[in-house]
Amino acid sequence: MAFFSDAFDELLRLQDRLETLLRNPVPAFFGPSGPGVYPPVNVFRGKEGIVVRAELPGFGPEDITITSEGRRLTISGERKPSTAEQGGFHRRERPWGKFSRTLVLPDDLAVDQATAQVRHGVLTIRVPLAESAKPRQISVQAS
Repeated sequence: MAFFSDAFDELLRLQDRLETLLRNPVPAFFGPSGPGVYPPVNVFRGKEGIVVRAELPGFGPEDITITSEGRRLTISGERKPSTAEQGGFHRRERPWGKFSRTLVLPDDLAVDQATAQVRHGVLTIRVPLAESAKPRQISVQAS
């Protein structure tokens, strides 16, 4: 009987993995994404490197922490409830509390030269290409 229970549990785990893969077809590159992951981000490559845009409504620069370690870039912070939100709720869809989101970036970036700004609830992080990854023109010499 334990065999069937273990096999059923394994099938449920496989189903969870397949659903995750369908929601997030490239999980190993930038990290998990999809419904329930906060903050939602768009990551795209521009001419000068990677741009990360995260939606953080109601957050100012003092409320956000960005750290890097190797290729990992972590955005974290905390939304605190206002005094008006500490009573009873009729509906509560905007969560409060601590959050943290880690993205794994490509290795051709200069993470130590990244810049960040927040404007109108959108955090924009720009991570430039490393010098070794930038295209160069090679001159041709006559022999």
